[in-house]
Amino acid sequence: VAAARAGDRVAAAELPSAAFTEGEGVAAPSTAPEPFNALVLSNALNVTRPLDFINATANDIVSKAINVTGGADETAQAMHVRLNRKGDTLSVATTIIFSASGSVACMAAFMVLRKWYPTLYAHYGLDDRSVSTICDDEIIESVGLDAWMYLSFHGLALRMIASLSVVAVCLCPLHWLASDPNREWLTRLSLSATGPNSIVLWAHTAATWYVVTVTMGVLEREEREFLQRRREWLLHLPVPRATTILVRGVPEEYRTDERLRGYFATLFSEGAVLRGYIVRRTWDLDAKLRRLKAAEERSARARACGGAGGQRQSVSMARVEVATERARILRAAEVYDPQVCSCSGLVTFARRSDARRAVNEQLADDVDAFSATLAPAPGDLIYRNLADESAAWRVRVGWLCICGLFLTWTPLVLFVSGILSLDSLQVMFPELKNLRAVSPLLNAVVGGVVAAAVLNGLMSMLPYVFLWIINRFWSPVSHTAAQVLLERFYFAFQLVFVLLVTAVGQGFISTLVFLAEYPTAVVPLLARTLPLASHFYLSYVVLGWCSNFSDLLRLPVLLQYLGLQA
Repeated sequence: VAAARAGDRVAAAELPSAAFTEGEGVAAPSTAPEPFNALVLSNALNVTRPLDFINATANDIVSKAINVTGGADETAQAMHVRLNRKGDTLSVATTIIFSASGSVACMAAFMVLRKWYPTLYAHYGLDDRSVSTICDDEIIESVGLDAWMYLSFHGLALRMIASLSVVAVCLCPLHWLASDPNREWLTRLSLSATGPNSIVLWAHTAATWYVVTVTMGVLEREEREFLQRRREWLLHLPVPRATTILVRGVPEEYRTDERLRGYFATLFSEGAVLRGYIVRRTWDLDAKLRRLKAAEERSARARACGGAGGQRQSVSMARVEVATERARILRAAEVYDPQVCSCSGLVTFARRSDARRAVNEQLADDVDAFSATLAPAPGDLIYRNLADESAAWRVRVGWLCICGLFLTWTPLVLFVSGILSLDSLQVMFPELKNLRAVSPLLNAVVGGVVAAAVLNGLMSMLPYVFLWIINRFWSPVSHTAAQVLLERFYFAFQLVFVLLVTAVGQGFISTLVFLAEYPTAVVPLLARTLPLASHFYLSYVVLGWCSNFSDLLRLPVLLQYLGLQA
């Protein structure tokens, strides 16, 4: 501690002084560099001699850090992330009232819609049994392991929040007692209201270890339970799915059913492999099946009206076309027609152990050939993507689309938030000027609700954009694989543009360049910027209540259903 204080004094003596304007719980830096950054960055870089480090390179690193984080206020405002300021207490209270009211309204609408449209909301209906009385085995048997994991994750989150709420209950009163009584109510509950030498920091040290211990204990317990459930699920997986693997990258000389089975029979044994199947390209057959289905529907309507003579002939012709196309595909698959046989296939083994061994081994000299994974559920497979030999350039274009979305997201949020700001609305509706003057509550509502709602609403539309890019360029073999890739992209996007938006500072690229040069400086960078918008994140989390309840309404499915009915 003494060395740190000495280093702080040396930095303060050698670097330009920093001016701070005291606000409501926020120290707003001026354009001058801060001496605190030099010490923090030197410690973050694990320098054994911090004084020599400060004397040699402090000016350079501090100037870079200020250039990167000095624009946090402007970047946060552009992303409509409000920094802490006076009046946030009223904004957060307004957000709580708005979100609670919206949640109740969504629940009421759901109860009405499930009576009007039972077909759409059958799986969302509540039966006579209490949710707490439904055991995990029943959930897995009825809706599958993935749905059980989803419910278990929510239960895990609730248990962790309940366990860690003790920290807030204990620390917030200490912050209140150690803060300046003249500050705002919400600011007095935060750590920023306490001084750097406050004894409350020791309580935070103990709270940190409590959080780490409780979190690790809960996660380890949940992991053990999940592994046990997954083992039981794998043991009870029905045949032939449990003994079937999905193979991609099949070389051309093995792209028939018999050759594919023969290759795996040479690797294992003749009796170990039951069947091989090469995925066919059946686009023409699919089109003829749709025509047959349409003809049958027209014939049924004509019979209902008492005149189906002409429709019977069209149905007969469509059936002949379908039978002819099926026979052509079967003949082409036997002799390997490249227009029909794809590079993907399914191999069924006699035993589960052989299927697991095939997945865990390299099956050819070329690592891209005979790439094997466990076969997804038949209803989850996307056969069109299985038969699609997508080139590497399509994946590169997909990555370019993802990068372009990252780079253009800030201007998009800036445009939408600018339209919905009170200043813009006042131009279109001049009477808002007098209303804002007499009603400070209006400013609180717009600042506390609309700011979080804009970012929350735009982020809710991102999964549809990501899913379109994934299906267009990555060609996932199953809907589950597409969802996994979507979760990774969406998590990275939320991490950058929701949680770390205040640390982006002068720009996304400049921040990445700075962190690439000083990787260990990420912790002090976040510690310096994240607390500046703590009140906004309170509103953002509270607004998520209404977002979760709105999922019950299944609005995209409902609108599609009503459109088809019309």
